[in-house]
Amino acid sequence: MTRLLPRPSHRAALTAAAATVMVSVSDASAAAHVEATAEGARAGAGPVVIAFTVEAESSTAGIVGVKTQLPAGLPPSSVSLASGPDGWVLTPTSDGYEVAGPAIATGVDAEFGITIAKLPADAAPETPFKTLVRYSDGTEDAWIELPTADSPEPANPAPAITVAPAAAPSAPTTTPLSPSVSPTA
Repeated sequence: MTRLLPRPSHRAALTAAAATVMVSVSDASAAAHVEATAEGARAGAGPVVIAFTVEAESSTAGIVGVKTQLPAGLPPSSVSLASGPDGWVLTPTSDGYEVAGPAIATGVDAEFGITIAKLPADAAPETPFKTLVRYSDGTEDAWIELPTADSPEPANPAPAITVAPAAAPSAPTTTPLSPSVSPTA
C-alpha cells in the first residue's frame, strides 16, 4: 500500500497556515481588555467624562458589573454615572466605584461613561483605573497590571487615560498706578 504524503512545499504551507491560525487565536485573547478614554483630560481640571469599553470574554455568561479602583487623589464621591447599559447604576466603594446591573447578553461588550468632578492637579500623564469585570456565572477578569520596566506590556493591563499637564497658572495682572495727586493749598 502506497501512502501519499504532501509534497514538502505543501507541508510548509500547511505548517505556516496552522501557525498563523494559532497566533491569531492567541492574539485575540491577549488583545481582549478594558479600554478607557477621556477627551481633553487635564490635571487639575474638570468635570471629565471617561468612556469605558469592557470587552466580553465569556462565551457562556454576560457581564453584570465592573468594579474600578480610583487613582490616588480621587475620592469616590467625585464620580457619577454619565451613561451605561439599561438598569446599571453606580455605587461608590471604599477605594472607587462599581457600575453594575442586569446581565448584558453573552458576547456583548459593556460600554459606560463616568463623570469625575475634577482630576487631581498632580494626575499622572497615563492615569490608570484598575478594573475587575464580573460575569453572571460568578467569574471575574482582573485588568489591574501596570506597565513596568521589566514588563512594558503586561498581559492584563489596567485601563488608563491620557492626562495633559495642569494649565500653567496665569500671571496676575497689574494695573499701573496713577501718580498720586496731592492737594495744593
